[in-house]
Order: sequence, then C-alpha cells, then structure tokens
Amino acid sequence: MRKGISPVIATVILVAVALVLAVALAGWVMGIW
Repeated sequence: MRKGISPVIATVILVAVALVLAVALAGWVMGIW
C-alpha cells in the first residue's frame, strides 16, 4: 500500500461517520421537537 492513500481513506471514513452522526442527531432532535 502507498503511504499517501491510507490518510485519504481514514479522512473519508471519519467524514462519513461524522455526517451520519450529524444526520442521526438532527433527526433525533427534530423528532423530539
């Protein structure tokens, strides 16, 4: 594996997880209100 690819994949995964959590939290808050 090339060293330049792992950081990119890690960043993409972190961003994807953050987006999922943000959407889930937003949906939960909207559901409460």
